[in-house]
Amino acid sequence: MGNGDGPAPYAAQNAAEFIQEMRRLKERSGLTYRQLEEKAAAQGDTLPRSTLANALSGRSLPRPELLAAFVRACGAGDRVTEWTAARHHLTTKATTEPTAETARDTPPPPGPGAPSPHPGTRKSLSTALHRAPRPAVLSAAAAVLVLAVLAIWALTAPAPFGGPAPGAASALPEGPVRIHPLSAPTLCLTDGPVPDGRYDSVVAVQRSCAAVGTQRTTLAPAGGGTYRIQWYRPEMGKGCLAVRTEGPATGLLEPQNDCAGATRLHVETVAGETAALHAADTPAYRFRVVGGRHCVAINAPATTEGTEAVVAPCKATKPQLFRITSAPPRA
Repeated sequence: MGNGDGPAPYAAQNAAEFIQEMRRLKERSGLTYRQLEEKAAAQGDTLPRSTLANALSGRSLPRPELLAAFVRACGAGDRVTEWTAARHHLTTKATTEPTAETARDTPPPPGPGAPSPHPGTRKSLSTALHRAPRPAVLSAAAAVLVLAVLAIWALTAPAPFGGPAPGAASALPEGPVRIHPLSAPTLCLTDGPVPDGRYDSVVAVQRSCAAVGTQRTTLAPAGGGTYRIQWYRPEMGKGCLAVRTEGPATGLLEPQNDCAGATRLHVETVAGETAALHAADTPAYRFRVVGGRHCVAINAPATTEGTEAVVAPCKATKPQLFRITSAPPRA
């Protein structure tokens, strides 16, 4: 369920829990159904209060467009991607898991000495296997298959944040850090303007590490093994990166004061074919957006100072890989 930071759609295990998180988001907004409808209309969305009331009192997942309009009206527009991705995950999960009706139609395997099923009764796969000859051989073969799958997973799955990459000599540093894109290893991820001027606020860009100045970067734990990229400047205070989902800033990462609503990230060590892209002694990492298949990347041209960071479909490329080193002591 949700944590202290507010509604957590990614934690929902089914439609009922997801709708409960939606109700928590509404309560957090402090708005009535009528106010949500009016705010959505002002933003160009359609959110009938009767439809919303039915959605929040039901047990079925809302339509994607209704969900997006609701999240924006609640003042969490920067988390629309997170909510819709969590909804998509649940719909995919629902189509792959057996339903209760299917489970009822599948009889349990008969016990020792049980009579054979009636000739007209449909046999389940488990019953067929129970009656198949040489069950010990089948069990051994199944065990070998499971072990093989686990071995492949162990070789290819990325390590969690904080653990060393395969073959790495050191773990991720703690405290203030610097994030270096592999496509421009002498630069650091910090704040700056968008090069083409399409957005007038500062966003995450790659610049000379000397230009970081008084900014302090940390990876703030966000629950469930996830993190937020947090910046702090004495003259501006604290801000956490949030993926923009609307207008000309779509896909950019903008620092915002409300860290509880900022984007949560899985920080993964690279493995397999991506290890060939990085030959340094320190491990390389990718930042994967929670609840989706998008990762933080340096936009093109990825080797140029000032290029902005964006979110893009995860790929094994240098613009999506980063080194994380300890920041030098401040004077």
